[in-house]
Amino acid sequence: MGDTPAEGGTKKLGWLKTIGGAFGGLLSGAIMMYASPLIDRFVKPAKPIANFKFDAQGTAVTFHNVSTGANEGWWDFGDGSALEPVAPGQEAITHVYPGPGDFTAKLSVRNLLGDQDDRTTTLHLATVHVETPTISSFEVVPVSPGGYAPATFKVISKVKDARLCMLDPGDGRDMVIYDDPAQMNQDHLITFDKPGGYVIQMVAINQKEHIQTNDIAQVNVAPKNVVAAIMTTTTQATRVETKSLVYNFAQSFPALEDSCKLDLKLPAESGYVITSVRLPSCSEPTLDNKKLEAAIAPPTTCRGARNLQLQLGSDKKSVRLTGELAKESSLGKLKSALPSLLVPITVVQEKRTPVSSSAVPVTAMLGLPSSVTLPLPPLPSDWVDARRLVRLELKLNDQIIWQGSQLPQGRGAIVSVGKKRLLLTATPNGEQVRLDLREAPPGYTAN
Repeated sequence: MGDTPAEGGTKKLGWLKTIGGAFGGLLSGAIMMYASPLIDRFVKPAKPIANFKFDAQGTAVTFHNVSTGANEGWWDFGDGSALEPVAPGQEAITHVYPGPGDFTAKLSVRNLLGDQDDRTTTLHLATVHVETPTISSFEVVPVSPGGYAPATFKVISKVKDARLCMLDPGDGRDMVIYDDPAQMNQDHLITFDKPGGYVIQMVAINQKEHIQTNDIAQVNVAPKNVVAAIMTTTTQATRVETKSLVYNFAQSFPALEDSCKLDLKLPAESGYVITSVRLPSCSEPTLDNKKLEAAIAPPTTCRGARNLQLQLGSDKKSVRLTGELAKESSLGKLKSALPSLLVPITVVQEKRTPVSSSAVPVTAMLGLPSSVTLPLPPLPSDWVDARRLVRLELKLNDQIIWQGSQLPQGRGAIVSVGKKRLLLTATPNGEQVRLDLREAPPGYTAN
């Protein structure tokens, strides 16, 4: 029997649905077949690369995140503590371990599509032995023989294994604190206006360990008819702060590309300029103030990197790495490793800041006639281009007999003491100034 009209229509409709569904599936598959490479090429982000370096100070370890291609991640410090998320823009994180030992630290990163990469490293944390600070020498000596008021004393010290030192003048003034080893071991000048015995103390500190010592500055009453020379120095200079940073230029490779351009940039820290860039294999800087760009050979760990060039910005505020990553003929096979980039560099940064010191008086006694040498105040080791502003004053029995905002160099200056005409001259010599006070020749005219 033949199909009824209703049955025939129903069967035709079913065949049409089946054909339509099959055609739709084929069409959808074709669209996805051609669309997927386009999505991968233009939308899919590069796979992330987990990378970090660390600095250990005892059981306190600072991890520096230098990963690329990631938008989230977490730290596993390997000591049983909770996972720590990687905060956006956070370049470093410090973790304190419970004690010495071996720990496996792990950084996991992930991009928007869920692609993940991990890096692990083993930390060997040993017990840090802290040396007890020592003050091997500490001496207080007067700049001028006799130590007559007002008197300047030179504090000579030799300190080792100290994180900071505190110097107490012993007359109620605030203590002076030094955290630079160079300053701890340089001479310190202290001036006392009044006669008396002053106990000058120095304390050297290293974490929980400390040691202290002292010496006495004996200031005597000045005899009559002796000239007191008071040289007050103010210094203007430039403070130079220097930092050294190890940084890795890293770049992942887009899977469906044959090549990709490189243009990576490392900015200097705020307020700093980059003075030199060096590759680990080079003893001399690759870039500096005289050489702003250089072609470099790809490290052996890089695959498919070519035409690499480092460039230091004309304003010295950034360093760039340009070049190309490309698949090589040996990499064209299925499952072959893709090109990769990892170029470590050492960057030296410098910040220059104008600084000035408060007025520092240095005193000495002069006979009629006589000469004396006064030291200029020592400067911190990171101060350069110092300009000294020196004011000199002579007093006799607490009365000013001469003063000037500049040193009397050259032909000197005439100083009248009663009926005597004396010639005062000042001769700078390095970090000292020699003062001479002698009788002026008859008819002599000074500056």
